[in-house]
Amino acid sequence: MGDTRDPHYVLAYIGTQADKYEESITAILDLMQELPYDSLKFEQAKAAILQQHASNRIAEHTMISAFKRDKKLGYTYDKRKDIYEGIQDLTFEDIRQFFNTHIKGKKYRIAVLGSSKQIDLKLLEKFGKVNQVTNEDIFPY
Repeated sequence: MGDTRDPHYVLAYIGTQADKYEESITAILDLMQELPYDSLKFEQAKAAILQQHASNRIAEHTMISAFKRDKKLGYTYDKRKDIYEGIQDLTFEDIRQFFNTHIKGKKYRIAVLGSSKQIDLKLLEKFGKVNQVTNEDIFPY
């Protein structure tokens, strides 16, 4: 884990059959533009995260590295306390504001993995510039 100057990324993944990739890309891009709201799922997610933080312990053999990571991020104490308290007060409006500021309207890189025989490169061009790579490009060893 780095420090406060490190870049942050949003990663989304959809696994689908080869003939469904166009619909899948369209769906994920729609989600990256409009945040859906479901009050029940939001509250369930909050409760699950709080439960995870409440039961999470730092193992004795990792305490020093956890302390160093927190210190690198500017904390002089265990940052999990702030996270736990912050999640309790978190509202969907907080999430929406973050989404609108940091995710909505941004440019994305899309990776489509599969056989070039089953992927229509012309169809992919409607989403942006297409750059086809081979296994050797990715794994040159």
